[in-house]
Amino acid sequence: MSKSSVEIIQLEPLLCSAKQAAALCGGISVRTWWSLVATGQAPPSIRLRGRRLWDLKSLRRWTELGCPTLDRFLALQKESKRETSKNEKRPSARRTSRLPHAAIL
Repeated sequence: MSKSSVEIIQLEPLLCSAKQAAALCGGISVRTWWSLVATGQAPPSIRLRGRRLWDLKSLRRWTELGCPTLDRFLALQKESKRETSKNEKRPSARRTSRLPHAAIL
């Protein structure tokens, strides 16, 4: 590759707007999306410079879980994180005895 050539890297977006979230969720209207947000039936959003945006990973996870209410979604995420950390901390299945084998009766 020569020094003058430019490499173009295509990145997937991390966040989406209400309009994009509505389109991703079956093409519902933006007004319906905001209604879901107002009634606690949409996944959590973040505020960035005055804009409300949704994390695409959370949006995907929300739909995979069947579009639960915000409270239920947060509880399921918390439970999932707890399960993940429990599996990571689980000791190996191999048991070691502190006594020499000859001493076991």
